[in-house]
Amino acid sequence: MVALEELRQAKAHAKSDFTNARRKLLVYLHQDESTDRETVKTLLDSVSENAAAAVTIMTDLVAGLVVAGESTAKIHDELDKLEDSFAAAVDAASDTLSAWTARPSRARTGDSSPASLLRRERIRQIRTMLTSARTSKGLPVAMAMGGSGTLSQGETASSSMPSLGIPTSA
Repeated sequence: MVALEELRQAKAHAKSDFTNARRKLLVYLHQDESTDRETVKTLLDSVSENAAAAVTIMTDLVAGLVVAGESTAKIHDELDKLEDSFAAAVDAASDTLSAWTARPSRARTGDSSPASLLRRERIRQIRTMLTSARTSKGLPVAMAMGGSGTLSQGETASSSMPSLGIPTSA
């Protein structure tokens, strides 16, 4: 079960990276006047990318645990917490950006820019991914997301899932 142990370690690192990115964003949001819109967007992108990476690894771990006959309840609880943390970070950033839009002293950038639309789509996809992983109830994630439920040799749950177009770092 070396692969499961490697996935557990990768999960710990991915969750740590997500937590660090989320903390950076939240600390930055509380710096009142020294903050700027582009930095918030960059930090929010980092949170999104790290959340996607953590979910991908956690879904791979769930699939491995199911195959090994082990319980997935703890991972599902962790996915719930990750979803809550991700939603809170996105909401905080959205609230801050909305407040700045209402301020006449801040320069407005179009909310319908391609980058803004892509960012919103990425966040929606990650939320969907979190919900799907959380509600799979121990089924192999590919099956919970409409796949066959069987993974070929060398295939991971994340490789059988739809691509989000978000680069993940190891």
